[in-house]
Amino acid sequence: MPQGKLPKQPLLNPALTLCKDPNPTSPPNGGNKKKQIVKSRLKRQRGILSESLNKVFEKKQINAHAGQVHLSIEMFEDSYANSYVPYGIFNERLHSQLISSLKLGYAAEIKLSKIPELVNFIEVSQNIDSQVSISRIKNIRLFGIEDIWDGKTIDNIWEDALEQDNGRAFIIWLAPFRDADARKSVIGNLKNFKFISLDSHQEELYKQSVIVRSLIVIPDKKCLKELALSGSSFRIDPVKKVSLTAPGIGKEPTPPIITDDTLPIVAVIDGGLTAKSYSNLEAWRMPPLVPAYEADANHGNKVSSLLVHANEWNNQLNLPSTNCRIGIVQAIPKSGSRFICNPVNLINHLDKLANHHPDAQVWNLSFNEVSPQQDLVKVSFLGHKIRELARKYKILPVISIGNKNGSSSDQLCAPADCEAAITVGGRTKNILGQPSVADTMMLKGPGPDGMLKPDMSWFSELRVLGGNIEKGSSYSTPLVSALAAHCFKNLKDPSPDLVKALLINNCELEKHNNNLGWGTPWNNNTLPWLCSPETVSLVWKGKLKPGYQYYWDDIPIPEELTKEGKLFGEGHLTAILNPIVSELGCANYFLTRLQVALQYTAANGEMKNLLGPMKESIHEEKSARNEYNKWQPVRNHVRNFQKKNGLSFKERKFRLCARIFSRNLFELGVTKNDDLDSQEVVFVLTLKGRVGIYNSIMQQLGSHVESAIIEQNIESQQ
Repeated sequence: MPQGKLPKQPLLNPALTLCKDPNPTSPPNGGNKKKQIVKSRLKRQRGILSESLNKVFEKKQINAHAGQVHLSIEMFEDSYANSYVPYGIFNERLHSQLISSLKLGYAAEIKLSKIPELVNFIEVSQNIDSQVSISRIKNIRLFGIEDIWDGKTIDNIWEDALEQDNGRAFIIWLAPFRDADARKSVIGNLKNFKFISLDSHQEELYKQSVIVRSLIVIPDKKCLKELALSGSSFRIDPVKKVSLTAPGIGKEPTPPIITDDTLPIVAVIDGGLTAKSYSNLEAWRMPPLVPAYEADANHGNKVSSLLVHANEWNNQLNLPSTNCRIGIVQAIPKSGSRFICNPVNLINHLDKLANHHPDAQVWNLSFNEVSPQQDLVKVSFLGHKIRELARKYKILPVISIGNKNGSSSDQLCAPADCEAAITVGGRTKNILGQPSVADTMMLKGPGPDGMLKPDMSWFSELRVLGGNIEKGSSYSTPLVSALAAHCFKNLKDPSPDLVKALLINNCELEKHNNNLGWGTPWNNNTLPWLCSPETVSLVWKGKLKPGYQYYWDDIPIPEELTKEGKLFGEGHLTAILNPIVSELGCANYFLTRLQVALQYTAANGEMKNLLGPMKESIHEEKSARNEYNKWQPVRNHVRNFQKKNGLSFKERKFRLCARIFSRNLFELGVTKNDDLDSQEVVFVLTLKGRVGIYNSIMQQLGSHVESAIIEQNIESQQ
């Protein structure tokens, strides 16, 4: 039997929607704040911070706006946790306020004339909150060019930017002053730079205290430095060239005729489609953003061929039959083109795509900026804005992680740092045509702020339109896009996060890998929305209020998950939060996080965690971020608990526990969790035991479950 042609599988069971409401409880308040004062350095830091602020006040040349300046606050390494945010000395009573996180601390806004008052307060205050803040802050200085450059030289910044006829292209993020007069001052100051032209809409948004970003062309390094020193910007990011994988050559074969108009549609944001043999698979075509003579149609043709029928092109590989129709978005220029892919225009074009073609719930983006992320702190303009569109229009972007191109860095390339997307890496095949090790030609994660990227990986070397073998994350990406589109089509109540969670839940790795993500979402096995004979999957959505603990009680432990009176099997829990993020895209990007676990009652009566450590809140902040990826919105917990003869338990029921935490609420203009709305979370829980577990769970839960998919009797789609 040829590899890739699999025997027909028996009828499989659909994933089940759990229809139970959780029980919310309010957790206890925090401990004694007095213990948070680092007494051994309190006196020393009073002197250091006072001296630092006096230097700011006495600085002769300072670019204040309406008397307001921004300060850079560096925290001690043991003081990064949310409980140490320095509200004690940066608050309205002291004429200052925190505005953003920075790499090593925070940015604050203060009226320059009030700095002496703050200095006096630091020197004498006996207030507990202020003493905590003073002992936790390492240094304070004027927010300046070193913060904007983030450790890089002006030469590095200039060379990274895309060259134009009249200079180089940059995205400027206007300084986020809270004071209205200061924002008016910034607008007036920017008019002194002839190369900056804000339109009336941008000016109005900025006056309303909205974060405004604008594409500008700066004529030379001198002007770039003057702009950075003006106090009018918070970030100045070089615009980088967007690149696709180099196309192959060869005669284009004729694809099979597919006329099924019920196939799901994937929007292909690429170089367009010129292969007439695939025209019957074209659902619609957007007006081109890039003219035909500049667009990379060869690459668009190849990616489109994989979205239509990758398994037919690669019949020696284990690939599911997930044929799709395609919507054409001609938006990416070919290599060597002089056409500038303006990122602002691209985002505006994608906004029109979402409005005009809501039938494409999956977007395939097999393109990246040419150079990798140079730091792991700031989220890129493209990554942040695509995230914004995805959340607004309930779209699932599927984005390539990028390929190595000779750069010394092997970190991912934007927009692969999009939180709401599935970012796809590459892997090789083994002699059986199954996924194998990581493809070393692909870039890797993590992303900014420890973002767990890639989400998954698949074959990166594939046969494509033209008959050639091509390699790149461009080609592993449409494999995931097609599967995601079919997942949308099959679910009764789909959402981008639920589709993403089902695919991650179906991956094979127990721990996230910076090359492979969580693995491959299909490997000669069951499609994500179906259950194999020895598994059962429960899926559901929830809205959780930050600060409360939620419990889904009485999830049964069936006989098929036990052996000799002990828990014996495997569990896979995936949960994804739609997080609140920082609009400035800097450090501490995620302002809310999710903590989740499946729990059971041990033989001694103690409640223990089966899936999920629940240690993110009790470990020191730095280790919790490194060890448990504390602030990542994707929580994926896998455990084989049939090792060591299983686990002793007392009651025949699980409970699922979930809680949302927040940080840096000053960025949102609020002070407590009660000011936040409930947030969306999706859950997928898969339990694997003996054959029959599905029926046992369904019978015991009764009216609390129903089929999660549209068709009840579905055969495995091989």
